Amino acid sequence: MSNLEATSANPEMERLAFLVGHWEGETIVHTMDGRSVPGRIRGQAQKILGGAWIEWSFEQDPNDVVERTQRGRYLFGWCPARGEYAAIYFDDRGNTLVEHSSDAVNSKAITFIGETVLTETGDVRFEDEISSDRADHFRNRVHMTIDGVRHLHGVFECRRTS
Repeated sequence: MSNLEATSANPEMERLAFLVGHWEGETIVHTMDGRSVPGRIRGQAQKILGGAWIEWSFEQDPNDVVERTQRGRYLFGWCPARGEYAAIYFDDRGNTLVEHSSDAVNSKAITFIGETVLTETGDVRFEDEISSDRADHFRNRVHMTIDGVRHLHGVFECRRTS
């Protein structure tokens, strides 16, 4: 690694370093019609661009909500101009989402908030609350707000495999 790569990451990225590694886990998706649908997810997170960003690449197995294997990416970084974390999401279904952290400094979890448009629902506000209570585990609690109604959309409990 060159000196340029070694020094390009903001020190705030250390707060997200727990994500780096290989992961697998269980998911529960709470549908709008009240069902709770279990699923499986696996992925890898790695530092990119000299550690300025962390890229989480994942696959989610098919279930009653996800009709085929879903693949996606999340990029997490620090935005010095805003003084907050940023996240960029995209997947193989064509969904995209740009989020910024709501409280970058004072919380055990980092909550990313952003708005997008989904084919099935129209305008959606997403809140991804990412936390880790130990080195071999992280959780993402996802809330969605559609037509002014906020509900828990899913919980992803991941454990480190390497």
